[in-house]
Amino acid sequence: IATSGTEGNLTVAVTSLRNQGLPVLPSITDGTGKLVMAGILANPATRSQHVQAITNLVVARGYDGIDLDYEGFAFSDGRSSWTSTRPNWAAFIAELGASLHAQGKLLSVTVPPIWDGGSSGYWVYAWPEMLPHIDRLRRMVYDWSVSSPGPVSPLSWQANVISYVTSVVPADQRSKVQI
Repeated sequence: IATSGTEGNLTVAVTSLRNQGLPVLPSITDGTGKLVMAGILANPATRSQHVQAITNLVVARGYDGIDLDYEGFAFSDGRSSWTSTRPNWAAFIAELGASLHAQGKLLSVTVPPIWDGGSSGYWVYAWPEMLPHIDRLRRMVYDWSVSSPGPVSPLSWQANVISYVTSVVPADQRSKVQI
């Protein structure tokens, strides 16, 4: 796990947030290559090592938790890998959630959206399986138009994503979901 930016800038940002009484949940992104994260998640030993590394970082730095923004593997690995990666991702989130919660820390996960009743989007992230183990599910509902000019996030798409959320997220868990 590498820090982006200087240690001094990180210290200033964290101190400023703390002085304002705000929780500190830095983001970790997936910078691995094709199928690397899938391999880490598929192996119980390397998955546990990754969980421990994240937990150690959060505890050592005194963060209130962590936000995972692991969208890289979904894009680089391709949909053909998702069926085997999905249960390993869910196991990773369950293990990380348990580890962080045992330390009184929060787990936030930022993921691309799912829509059209679950047939479109990034179903590899296993929202229903993640929800019992996380404190926030942050959905990236933007980049509708990326290859040509167009809307960033049309309201009809937002409504479609929200419809899927309400179909799979129990009412008592919806307060965890953010756009």
